[in-house]
Amino acid sequence: MSSVPPDLNGTVLVFRGPVFWSVSAGTVSGPVPLRRRWAGLPAAVEAAAFSPPDNKWYFFRGRRMWRYSGGALDPGFPRRSSDGLPRHPDCVFYYAPLGHLVLLKGPRYSVLNLHTLLQEPYYPRRLADWSGVPQGTNGALTRPDGRLYLFREQRFWRFDPVKVRVTREGQWASDLSWTGCSAAPQSNSIL
Repeated sequence: MSSVPPDLNGTVLVFRGPVFWSVSAGTVSGPVPLRRRWAGLPAAVEAAAFSPPDNKWYFFRGRRMWRYSGGALDPGFPRRSSDGLPRHPDCVFYYAPLGHLVLLKGPRYSVLNLHTLLQEPYYPRRLADWSGVPQGTNGALTRPDGRLYLFREQRFWRFDPVKVRVTREGQWASDLSWTGCSAAPQSNSIL
């Protein structure tokens, strides 16, 4: 599962295997096959992120990366991820304090420079730098207040970029009313 912050239309997309759901203003639609919106993707992706500064979608599978402007694959893609970036990332998200994408994999994280498409110097680093963030998170969402929410199965961790630590954790369906899923049965949940 991977979730990304709202795109230009204010829609959050939730990815799982070969499909995605669109969530906006309390409305959920899907599942929709990935390839219906992004022709050229593999049948399933491992991680996805939307980058607000360049208005691009980034998808990852294995050591390959796809970049899209809207639904059109950018020239030169797919391409092999730069050396040092993790294969099969657990989670990828745009992190405003760094202005780049962050890739989580096991006990480490890497930073992908959006201008050069190379890993930033001095990475990968230990995930322990992000106090309280557990290994194995597989989704991320940045809220309008700047807080980052990381997800794994039914759990969430709220990360405060100013304090550089987790400030809250719990069960997302029951504790995060803004998801609109508090009444949904957990077995049918999309996150």
